[in-house]
Amino acid sequence: MLWSKRMRKTDRVLSAAGALLIVVYFWRLVRPTLHVYFSDDDLMNLYRSWINPLGRLVRANLLFFQSNPFLRPFASAWYRTIFHFAGFHPAPFHAALLAVLFVNLYLTYAVCRRLSGSREIAAVAVLVGCYHERLASLYFDTGFVYDVLCYCFFFAVFLLYIRARQQNRFLKGWEIAVAAALYICALNSKEIAVALPLMLLIYELLYHPPKSWRAVDWRQGLTIFVTGAMTVIFIVGRSMGSDTLLTNEMYKPRLTGAQLLLTSRHFLGYLTGFDETFPASWVLLLWAATFLIAWVSRSRTLKFAWLFLMLSPLPIAFIYPRGPAQYYVPWLGWTLYAATLLVGSIAWLTRRIRPDGFWTGRIRGSVVLLVLIALLYPHWKRLGWSSVASETVAGPTNALIVEQLHHMYPVFPHNARILFLNDPVPADYWNMLFIVRLAYRDDTLTIDCAKRIGRPDDTKLAAYNHVFDYVGGRFFELKRPWRRPPMPMVEVNYFGGEFFHSNWFPVTAGYPAVAGERVISHAVDLGPTDPPVPEGKPFPSDPLLPAISNVEVRVGGRPAPVIMKIGWPGEVGTYRLDFTVPDGVTSGLAAVEVTANGVSGLAADLPVR
Repeated sequence: MLWSKRMRKTDRVLSAAGALLIVVYFWRLVRPTLHVYFSDDDLMNLYRSWINPLGRLVRANLLFFQSNPFLRPFASAWYRTIFHFAGFHPAPFHAALLAVLFVNLYLTYAVCRRLSGSREIAAVAVLVGCYHERLASLYFDTGFVYDVLCYCFFFAVFLLYIRARQQNRFLKGWEIAVAAALYICALNSKEIAVALPLMLLIYELLYHPPKSWRAVDWRQGLTIFVTGAMTVIFIVGRSMGSDTLLTNEMYKPRLTGAQLLLTSRHFLGYLTGFDETFPASWVLLLWAATFLIAWVSRSRTLKFAWLFLMLSPLPIAFIYPRGPAQYYVPWLGWTLYAATLLVGSIAWLTRRIRPDGFWTGRIRGSVVLLVLIALLYPHWKRLGWSSVASETVAGPTNALIVEQLHHMYPVFPHNARILFLNDPVPADYWNMLFIVRLAYRDDTLTIDCAKRIGRPDDTKLAAYNHVFDYVGGRFFELKRPWRRPPMPMVEVNYFGGEFFHSNWFPVTAGYPAVAGERVISHAVDLGPTDPPVPEGKPFPSDPLLPAISNVEVRVGGRPAPVIMKIGWPGEVGTYRLDFTVPDGVTSGLAAVEVTANGVSGLAADLPVR
């Protein structure tokens, strides 16, 4: 009796320690998300949720089966709620995203434990599945909150169902009502949730098959029937109306085997690093191998995991290929399969090495977790999250726009008309409208961009309250005659001046330039080249065209020899300006001033050691 109590206490301690390890492991990898900015998708999603009337958003969430302008209204409610209390600040959004992700860790563990009957398998599944560099958008881009919320509600329903069934009972009326409400939230978060009734059916057939089909208790299929009926209503309703996703070419299904193989190749290729080169034959071989292992081993867990990873992606398997992050729900099938196979193989091996039972489940599980963390953490840490271009590229640009505009104008008057003659946003994006209205929380502002409407004549320009130009990473307000004078200078971004070492690594505070080093920079307004290039046309790469202006550079007030001044190949209005860092520059941030034909622009800071 005493021994049994000690073992139970040991189990609890080891379980708590394992959970803490996984939480710390995940937190250490994803904590930078609290310091990143809004992505382009964030801007669009947040603006859509904010600009529409609140009543319409409530209606869209309740009438889940109707097409609506929010497309995925529960996530829109998530955006709108946080924006209402926290304003246009990204950190609260990322903190809320992390909170849901941590809930998903628990749901993953609870579901995998009940499916496998093993704490060890469940812990390994959580550890393997909680972070993958190719799924990094889920952790760092709140534009993927749709997938994160769908996962949460999907497996909350699943856990509620299997918990009741493993207690040898059917769901009670109130539990079915809760399951239906959670399922509506999942459907309102992402369409892949429609796979839920099929997964409940597969679970029921594998884990609780009826002894006789003639004597099946109708209550056994009631929850599946209710969610299935909701799914049919959802699919039919969301397929109609002007706001249906089916009007988007990327969401129109193509029910062919070729499309299924294409999306599967895309997912597996990007997950494994082969990208679009992952062969179709490998996909078929992987499917067949995992099927044979599951059925030959007679493992119910492996069978369920295989069916889950094969069937749960069906809602997105016949549309335009999605990125790995959109497979977040099916990802559980892959991680459960891998964890079951890994733990089972190690258990089989250790029984043959030490048949005396020394390698019990609790010891083996602890060792496996520690080894996996030791292997995975440095690997993922080294890769980082630079693949999330929506945050590493677009995010800093969006942050720079907000910072500069607020620096110039903390407040714009209501109904102000604002024109941007140039801006850092692609012409077919509406980011400037989203950013300005959201940042100032004012939907009365009129935002026009010359990239979209063309440059107005002087009469129309005079009707605007503010006219801004943009060059070299900086906004400038223009007055009559609305012409910006030349301003030779190094371009800047959110992190500082665009300087590079000769190996093309950026010059940063952690990797500063040194005296005598050649520094490469992006520059603007260095004047004509020889021969000249027509305005609006990119500079050629062959031949390289030198700027003919007399260009001078000063670093920290000291003259810096200019090595190269050419039009940057393939770019419009941008020059490559190379110079040597002079001796005697004080360590820290040195101001780099550029002069062309006696005209100087704004300085940019260069980190120097």
